[in-house]
Amino acid sequence: MIKWIFTTVLTICMVGVAQADMYTFTFDSLVDGDDESDIGDYMTSTYGSPISVVEKARVERNPVNEAGLPDWTGKAENDSFIWTFGGGMVPDMDIYFNEVPITGMQFDGFAFQDTGPVDFQVKAFAGLTWVYSQTWNSGAGQPVSSGWIDFAGQSVDRLWFSDSGKRDIGIDNLVVDSGQPVVPVPAGVLLGMLGLSVAGLKLRKYA
Repeated sequence: MIKWIFTTVLTICMVGVAQADMYTFTFDSLVDGDDESDIGDYMTSTYGSPISVVEKARVERNPVNEAGLPDWTGKAENDSFIWTFGGGMVPDMDIYFNEVPITGMQFDGFAFQDTGPVDFQVKAFAGLTWVYSQTWNSGAGQPVSSGWIDFAGQSVDRLWFSDSGKRDIGIDNLVVDSGQPVVPVPAGVLLGMLGLSVAGLKLRKYA
């Protein structure tokens, strides 16, 4: 019996460890014109913890229905993404992880216009501290692939995206690591059942 209990506990622990704390935002359930509030609601639902999207962000579906802008090369038709939307101003898009910060991320991006010396820019903040920055001079109509970005143990609660010009960058397939080990519900149930089983054995022993 002791051997069975040990094996069960080990199995449950392995199940818990095997669960990844990675979250992917494809934005596919959103539609053209959805704004910061809609994007934030979608991301909160996916992440399971409050996320706010502020400043100039909108949802677009490929092909892009904006005069003068190229479609997102290589992206399937009707595939949704988010982008900075400024109407000629300088838009910045901020994504806030209000309660559970992240420790790493990756994303697909696209530069729709070549508006200045920097075509695509991202920064990450831990509180007020700037912990990561990267720029891409990709040129108009070119994709940006971030690869995996590790924040070196920093708990990032804000991502800042900018195009340093007009509304010319898109973001899709954002993947984040919450850095929060999660024991899945099935494993929690098994642990509870195991506790009851052990208690039952003790009661029978002393009855």
